[in-house]
Amino acid sequence: KEGYFLTDVLDTSNFKYGTMNIIVAPCGCGKTTAAINRIAALASSPHKALFLIDTHNGNVRLAKNEALTMPYVFFPYCVSNPRFPSDEFQKNKIVVTTYAQFGVWVKHNPAFADNFEVIICDEAHNIPVFPNYGPQPNFGSFARDALCEAAARGKTLVVGITATPEPLEKLSCTQYVVPIDASQLRQYENHEVRSYATLRQVLEQIPHGKIGMLYVPHITQMKDCAAIASAAGHKPICVWSLSNADLPMTEEQLAAREYILEHEELPPQYDLFIFNGSCETSINIRGHVDY
Repeated sequence: KEGYFLTDVLDTSNFKYGTMNIIVAPCGCGKTTAAINRIAALASSPHKALFLIDTHNGNVRLAKNEALTMPYVFFPYCVSNPRFPSDEFQKNKIVVTTYAQFGVWVKHNPAFADNFEVIICDEAHNIPVFPNYGPQPNFGSFARDALCEAAARGKTLVVGITATPEPLEKLSCTQYVVPIDASQLRQYENHEVRSYATLRQVLEQIPHGKIGMLYVPHITQMKDCAAIASAAGHKPICVWSLSNADLPMTEEQLAAREYILEHEELPPQYDLFIFNGSCETSINIRGHVDY
């Protein structure tokens, strides 16, 4: 649906300290552009702004976004890099990293968040979700706790952006929903909604000749869905996070990922693209999708 971009309607004077500010905005309204161009710009210097993203794919997405006016330096997730990196921060660039790497840093440097005047949490609904991947405490839980503590202290402006805020109710910190008239914003539209009893039922009823995307939280479930779709005569491909060392993707999966990141559409040899929860929000699909 046509409308305004988030950058056009966001009033940053509404932000508050001492709480986690939550911007609820629909998919397709330019949340990332607003985060970099408007919110990060509130810091006195670019390197005083930290932008947290879900996976390395998010960096690829940022690099392709020509609307971004502020440069950034990206620190990829590396569990063996606990060193306090403030000496590597370039004063003219925003600091961008994954939630996992942020968790590594705050585990070894509990006051790490105090280096920043502004922390922006992209796809903020993942803050309470990432700690569920693997035993606790994990780096996701360290990131979650540090963000809640930073918001509560009130020294740093903490802003979360999401289209699905419900998981944030699980956080221990107070939250303030920033007033925005979402009805004015550009967004993707659902033209048809179907109820179903099981996912198998849906996959078996998908008409042939249609192109679609499926979001599944766990890799085991992704593989099950791909098997069901294949048995029904479809051509699925699964893509999950590059950071999953236990279950690396095949050459075919990596090639599909690269195609999507380069062309922002599904590779033509497939008709169903299956994401997992730690990857799907970092890849833009602008090409034709039926469902």
